Amino acid sequence: YGILFFFKASSTWWAIFSIVIAMILSGELFNSALERTIDRLHPEKHSLIAEAKDCAAGAVLILSIASLVLLVCFLFAEIWKL
Repeated sequence: YGILFFFKASSTWWAIFSIVIAMILSGELFNSALERTIDRLHPEKHSLIAEAKDCAAGAVLILSIASLVLLVCFLFAEIWKL
């Protein structure tokens, strides 16, 4: 949030960043819950289980990349104003 303070961002940007951060944290929690549940129910290694875990981790990665794209868009918009 420091960059939002620095550029004196509008409330719209604050809302967007807050939602994206909440989505990433939710994705991480879902991924952790899925992994622990699967490990508890089926402790042996299995290719489909590994694939399910990879998909959940991939979803978090996509959210993280989207947040970086959002940051670049914000910085570009702020620098363009200068």
